[in-house]
Amino acid sequence: MAYEHDRRTSARHTEDCSIYFFGEGSQGTWQLRGVVSDVSGEGLGFRSQHKWDVGTILWCAVPSKAIYSRAMVCHCTGRPWDRKTGVRFLAGPLARD
Repeated sequence: MAYEHDRRTSARHTEDCSIYFFGEGSQGTWQLRGVVSDVSGEGLGFRSQHKWDVGTILWCAVPSKAIYSRAMVCHCTGRPWDRKTGVRFLAGPLARD
C-alpha cells in the first residue's frame, strides 16, 4: 500500500495519558488499556503488556486528547512487561495545534 509521504516525518508530541482499546470476536467483547507515549497527526505510539499482531485493526480511544478512531498496528516490540506499539489512524490525519 503506497502513501503520499512517510508517516515517520510527521511531528510527534510526547504524551503520558491513558488509551483504551475495544474489540469484538468469537469469544465476545474485550477492552484493554495502555499508556500513550507519543502522538502525531497520522498515528500514535503506546506502551502496554499486550502483544499485538502487525495489521490488527483496533478501535482506540484517548479521551484526554479527544481521539476516538480505528487504527492499524504497524509495529509491536519490546519485552512482555513493557511493549512499545505503533498504530496508524485509519480515519485520516488529525488536526493538531
